[in-house]
Amino acid sequence: TWQLELSATKCTVLSLGYGNPTCEYCINNTAINSVVVQRDLGVLMSKDLKFHEHVNATSARCNRICWSILNNFVSRDIPTLVKLFKIYARPVLEYASEVFNPIFATDIDTLENCQRSFTRRLPGLADMNYKARCEKLNLDSLELRRLGKDLVFVFQCLRGFLHVDQDLFVLR
Repeated sequence: TWQLELSATKCTVLSLGYGNPTCEYCINNTAINSVVVQRDLGVLMSKDLKFHEHVNATSARCNRICWSILNNFVSRDIPTLVKLFKIYARPVLEYASEVFNPIFATDIDTLENCQRSFTRRLPGLADMNYKARCEKLNLDSLELRRLGKDLVFVFQCLRGFLHVDQDLFVLR
C-alpha cells in the first residue's frame, strides 16, 4: 500500500520451533540471513521461544545501572538510593514482562538477583536476608510485581480495554 522498500541486509529470518524446513528467503534476489535469536521491540527471542538471552541481557544491563547508582551518587541516604533504583533499574527489569515472564527458576533468580544484590549493598542492610531487606525498604519482589502486571494485562484483555481477540485468552 505504501510502497515501502525493504532492505535485505537489515532483515533477518527467525524460524520458530524445531523441525521446520530450512528455506532461503530473498528480497530482490538478495538472501536474508537466518538467525537463532532476534530482538523485536526490545525483547530477545530465540527460535524455541525461550527468553534466556533476554533475561541475561536485561540482568546485565540492570546490574550496570545499579553499579552506576551506587558508585556515582555521593549520597548514602537509603530512601534516595531506593528511589533511584525504582526510577532507573526496575523499569529495565520489568519492560515487556507480560511477553517474557520467566518460568524457569534460573531466569527468575537471575532477574531477582539484581534487586537482591542492590539491596545488599545499601548501608546497614548487608546482614539482613533478602525478604527482610525488601520489607524494610517497602519493595515487593520482582516476581510478585510481574504477577501483578500479568493480572492487569489479562483484566484489560477480558474487559475489552485492549483490542485483542478474547477467544485467545479464554480456555474452553
